[in-house]
Amino acid sequence: MTCRELADLLHDLVADELAVEHRGRAEFHLGQCPACGALVHSYRIVVEVARRLPRPAPPPALLARLAQLPSSVANLAPGERGP
Repeated sequence: MTCRELADLLHDLVADELAVEHRGRAEFHLGQCPACGALVHSYRIVVEVARRLPRPAPPPALLARLAQLPSSVANLAPGERGP
């Protein structure tokens, strides 16, 4: 695995969602490449800090628009709403 390939898989690796066929190669590469090890470590820190940030409230204008939706539309699943 190259550094570029590992970078392309970074999100899945840190989210622990990396496909089995890539995990062994990624772990081997990380054991051999200090730069990629540092990248993964930094990315994990960024994800952890981001998770701790307060979630902003939706803008009042958005809430007002959502309140105006007919209940038949508001209760649809995201894929059923159309474009």
